[in-house]
Amino acid sequence: MELVHRVYWETELQGISQCVRQALLQMGWNKLDEGHSLTHETLSVTQFSWNLDEFDVLTRVVNDRTGQYVWIDVEANSHEKLGMAVEFVGELSTKIISNTKSENYFSALSGYHLLTELPDLNWQKIADENIEILFKVPREIGLIIVCYDPLDQDINFGRMEIAKRLLKDFGSLARIVYFWASPPDEFPHIPKPLTYFEGRVGRSLSLQPGEIRVFPPNEIEMGSVIAPPSIEAKDIRNNDYVWVRKQVFRILQPYLLARTLPQSCMKALRLLRESQDEIANDPASPSETSTTALEKEVEGLRTELLEKSREIEEYRNENLYLQDELIRKDQQLHDELIRKDQQRRDGEEFLVGELNKLEAELEARTAMAIRHNLSRSIRGASSDHSREIRSVSEAIEKAEKYLNNYLEIPENVSLQLDKMDQTDRSESWGKSIFKAFLALSSYAQDGSGGNFYDWNAKGLEFAIPKGDIAMTESENVRQRQYLREQRMLPVAIELDPSGKIFMEAHIKFRGNLSPRLYFFDDTGPEARTGKIHIGGIDPHSRWENTTT
Repeated sequence: MELVHRVYWETELQGISQCVRQALLQMGWNKLDEGHSLTHETLSVTQFSWNLDEFDVLTRVVNDRTGQYVWIDVEANSHEKLGMAVEFVGELSTKIISNTKSENYFSALSGYHLLTELPDLNWQKIADENIEILFKVPREIGLIIVCYDPLDQDINFGRMEIAKRLLKDFGSLARIVYFWASPPDEFPHIPKPLTYFEGRVGRSLSLQPGEIRVFPPNEIEMGSVIAPPSIEAKDIRNNDYVWVRKQVFRILQPYLLARTLPQSCMKALRLLRESQDEIANDPASPSETSTTALEKEVEGLRTELLEKSREIEEYRNENLYLQDELIRKDQQLHDELIRKDQQRRDGEEFLVGELNKLEAELEARTAMAIRHNLSRSIRGASSDHSREIRSVSEAIEKAEKYLNNYLEIPENVSLQLDKMDQTDRSESWGKSIFKAFLALSSYAQDGSGGNFYDWNAKGLEFAIPKGDIAMTESENVRQRQYLREQRMLPVAIELDPSGKIFMEAHIKFRGNLSPRLYFFDDTGPEARTGKIHIGGIDPHSRWENTTT
């Protein structure tokens, strides 16, 4: 079997052996021996052996003029049950420390009291003492810091529970500290523990909210603080406490086993070995000289283990540095790609802006050309401007943009616009409708009197065939209420407060399913708007007559 776990601490309480025996019995196991006590000059040692299926526990009480120690070793054939061994030793240690605690006597390690409750960091002495532990070299006691997690639903609950369980498992070998999110209300002048700690030790030795950082015992007199990386918050959230305990013990174990035993414990160990040799009556048992040589060899191996553990931590830190450097380079590349992408976007936005300017200029020139053609009566303008029309909706849109000085077109001028645009004749209808818009605009601008039919009969430029124009409806349409209602179409409220008026003048386009364009003429000397009001543009089936 090999040594897998070791804890020891110093106490001044007399009769400690009885307290240890009581704690062992409180554990509820029935495999405890009666204890083995030895004395040599001023040294006395009592050993309690506990043989379990998974591991053996050796609990010793050592008393000498230099001090009194409680010392627990765990030996096992494998590392599979280490979690159980850590839990067992933690519970046993807590019971012994609690049983021996009094106002005058404390359990201590490296001169620092071992605590059974989380320390109150609002007490300045405790806060400074924890920082003192961190920088003390050599020291036999470790330091485990647990920081609040801001992502906890109850910000202090989850991590505090972990800290309490770590105190139970590792309180006999390390000071367990919990950093609150903020100091209590009764201490508003005290800074947050994390802020105070980081300000004293520096960022490289501090930790982030939600993390756990373990500082193992340090017997290397040269060099800086042994500071393995923190256990990250996301890993703690994604795992249970057993996983957390395993990570903490993985960091602590090599340093615990490599600690140099106090001189009293070394003498006690030699005394126990000699006693075992005598009991076995082994003639080949090692002499005192060979035992001393073996102890020196063990001490050398322990020192080598410490140095190798330190090298491992340095390699781990270097690996973390390289990982951080890789992340930094990746971030730089990411930022560069974002910058290049932003430059591309800026270039695209500039080009789009220039294109919009050109399109706006083109529209302005087109509008100017149409108005110029209307005012100057340039021959052929009707064909030129209608040539680019591709649908009925486009004809209406262009009229709204460029002919609004002469035409008033309501928003819902067509109820079946999509239907007309989807037919094969949409383009030809659109061209014809736009020519009609140009004719109506030219008529409104001319203002020479008469009506639209008479104006087109003169054969002026922009005129359309007079056969396509009907200025009135039949008497039946006028007299029948439901037919008349169909022709009550929208106009400006200047013409009628209701916003509708009876329209009978209309322009017909070719084909049985072709559209009709109804309009109301408000031009001439008594006009109120001086415009032609377009009431509707839809297939003629929208407006029934006596024939339909």
